Amino acid sequence: MSSQEIPLEDVKAKFSNVENLEKLLITIRTDLVSFVEQHTKTQGISPEKTSVLSCTKKISEDNGRDAWAFFCSIINFSVKVQKFMIPLLDGIANSIITLYDGDFIAFLNSDVHSKKILLTNFKWQWVSKDGKKVNQIGWSHHRILKTYQLIYILQTLKVIINENQSFEKNAKKLYQESKNFVEFVVKFVESFRGEPRIFGTPKLTSQKCFKRYLLFFRWVVGLDPDLHLWTFIPHNDLLPPVDVTVKRVLKRVGIFDREYGCKWADVTRYSDFLRLISPQNKLWADLYLSRLGIMGICNSKKIDSKCDICPFQKFCTY
Repeated sequence: MSSQEIPLEDVKAKFSNVENLEKLLITIRTDLVSFVEQHTKTQGISPEKTSVLSCTKKISEDNGRDAWAFFCSIINFSVKVQKFMIPLLDGIANSIITLYDGDFIAFLNSDVHSKKILLTNFKWQWVSKDGKKVNQIGWSHHRILKTYQLIYILQTLKVIINENQSFEKNAKKLYQESKNFVEFVVKFVESFRGEPRIFGTPKLTSQKCFKRYLLFFRWVVGLDPDLHLWTFIPHNDLLPPVDVTVKRVLKRVGIFDREYGCKWADVTRYSDFLRLISPQNKLWADLYLSRLGIMGICNSKKIDSKCDICPFQKFCTY
């Protein structure tokens, strides 16, 4: 079920209004990558460690890594990624490692009371503005989701896995029933049959971008540094996750015409742009482009941004 791709020259024509397009593409392939790697190195970490992707690797492939990755992606919103989301998920993973031998499926199959105990008692730390480590116990700091909603997500995953033998088998069946990747995404969302405020509505409209789902598919299908667990989906059929941090950066270099509001048209345009950067591995550059916002280099206000060190400063119109 591989998509028919239009020629690269036709894709490039869609960005004919972008000044210095070729130089921008080269800058992303070279300067941006080296900048992100060097900037994170000074913090003693890798680019991957600034992403929730790093949390997904705490659970082994044999112990339900794909289902754990989905859990990580579906709750990955309304929280600062580096400050809170990564420490929270690492804390949950460490408790699963301690209490369930790192077996996420065993944790899923535990009763509701056991899930509640883990989610209200796991230990984690975050770092305050003055650099002090703050010790925390249990799920907190998420603006939307509460503990009972996390349990609801876990129980839904448990049902899907037990009905289909594995999380991957459920997805593979839906993929084989679909005409294309977009239809598969909608069917996949629909398979949760749950609370739309948590899982979203399984309907493609111009106002939807399915960001958390597309991020999950990048993780489980994409090549290194992604997990590449599900090989039944061609990695270049994937569509990229779009959020305001990516749109902010790309609007300021002329790729998007607005910063705010993520629509389906943004997903397809971003996909085309990523293909120009790396035709053989379309989503390769997404990790690096999204780091500029997440690492606090490019912020909503110029006064809060670090424009002097940004590799895009010569292209920026902000």
